[in-house]
Amino acid sequence: MTAKRVLAAAAAVLVVALGATAMAQDKLKVQSWPGDFDRVPCDVWQKQSDGKWVQVRTVTDGHLDFWGYWFLNTHQSAVLDQKCGK
Repeated sequence: MTAKRVLAAAAAVLVVALGATAMAQDKLKVQSWPGDFDRVPCDVWQKQSDGKWVQVRTVTDGHLDFWGYWFLNTHQSAVLDQKCGK
């Protein structure tokens, strides 16, 4: 293997490792889900024009990743309205 190929392979591994690290840092770690729902910061949620709260960041308990949740006219949406609503 030439030095150029070794360098290119090392650079590719570094890019993948940095990307994985950045993705891991974007996850919010909690002790339990949905047990810690009321402790999750507002930047995890985005309110839609129809009043629905959509999860925009991944939440993890260290074993499982949770994403894609949304709430409308529920206890959770009422909590988000009070805590994060404008």
